[in-house]
Amino acid sequence: MNIKQFFFILPLLGLAACSSDDEGSSSNSSQQPQGNGVPIMIEVSEEPLYGSEGTGTRAAITYKETLSKFYFRYITETPKSYNEAEASRTDANHSWESNSMWPSNVNPSNSCYFFAYANVDYDGNDYSKFNYSDDNYKIADQSLDFNIDELSNGQMDLLVSTQVCSQNENQVDEKPVHFLFKHACAALQFSISKTAALGNFQIRVKEVKLFNITQNGTYKFSDGSWETFLIYDNNVVKNEDSYADYTLYSSDDGFLVKNETASDAPTLLAKDANDYMFVIPQTVTAWTPNPDTHIPTNDKLEAPGSYIRIKCEILKGSKDYSDSGYVYLPFSDTWEKGVIHRYTVRMGTNLRKSNGEKINFTN
Repeated sequence: MNIKQFFFILPLLGLAACSSDDEGSSSNSSQQPQGNGVPIMIEVSEEPLYGSEGTGTRAAITYKETLSKFYFRYITETPKSYNEAEASRTDANHSWESNSMWPSNVNPSNSCYFFAYANVDYDGNDYSKFNYSDDNYKIADQSLDFNIDELSNGQMDLLVSTQVCSQNENQVDEKPVHFLFKHACAALQFSISKTAALGNFQIRVKEVKLFNITQNGTYKFSDGSWETFLIYDNNVVKNEDSYADYTLYSSDDGFLVKNETASDAPTLLAKDANDYMFVIPQTVTAWTPNPDTHIPTNDKLEAPGSYIRIKCEILKGSKDYSDSGYVYLPFSDTWEKGVIHRYTVRMGTNLRKSNGEKINFTN
């Protein structure tokens, strides 16, 4: 899958100051699995993010090197059996062990369905959980909730995996349950540069934020789709908690925006080239600028739509010109799971470019 890359050009005008083997049993919390004394053998691999040449590229946090634990649910339909467990890495060679056992009431040749997730968080925080229903045994209904909050340590990827295996395959044929984890979120990177038209100006950026992004949703294992929770009524958002405003960069000192040259890359709003901000896959609708003020309302519920806000200072010489304030850029796109989306904000013209088209930009 090819990388998605867009360029946005914006003006510097308009600155503004159970486990259970019984059919009738369900649970609302994870319990220790039951088994017949035969442990489940496990192996783990990863399908990486897609890079610029359509080949895989590792994120800054790769589970094969840093993931120490993941959670899984395993279910049989005939007879009905339902269990939850976790697996932990045991050594640097990526060996794994689990507290899970094969169901005691199931024929060893019967298929068992596995659903797994992992949150890659160095602090050990768990940002998702399996959903529970009246019938936890339904294969098609397996899902989990996930939230990517506004705090930087909560902007983590979600890794998911599904697998089907029998006890006979696992033990007799020595075929471990192979959890191939895939990235369920989209990865974002933002950069900033300025055009030759502003070559005589110094622009110091101190903050960049992305506003009105859906931060929570439900991932469905059956088809790998996401369901988000935004609720509109006459174009007004009714559930503000579903929105998040993500800080892409913030510093009291800021940085000077570089001129666009063949040898000088735009400034990346990340620690390094392998550092991404993860978001729930979604279609983002752009905020429509107010024709009088060109500034978003403070009430996000009354102005649904996304935008980038850049706090900056502009200086030409020591006395000729100086100003400070905010630049607002309407933002829209469709983010896909497992794909890196890179954006470059080009400062210094009255046009913005989106998907290859030049569009007049109102100051």
